[in-house]
Amino acid sequence: MNRSITPARGGITIRDATPADALPFRELRLEALQDSPIVFSADYQQNLNHPVKYWEDRLTMEEEETTISTSF
Repeated sequence: MNRSITPARGGITIRDATPADALPFRELRLEALQDSPIVFSADYQQNLNHPVKYWEDRLTMEEEETTISTSF
């Protein structure tokens, strides 16, 4: 799915990530883990040591593998 929006500062394209995005995704995730560790249920050091294949696999999960369900 691709979607474009045009705010005052310029255009933004929103799209699904692909395995080609693995390294930027890794960098973003690691930065978020360092910046706000309490928000994530993950450890920075553990994520830092994952191989590139781990990050590629995270971006190719099936929809049912990535869905978070809650019950009230």
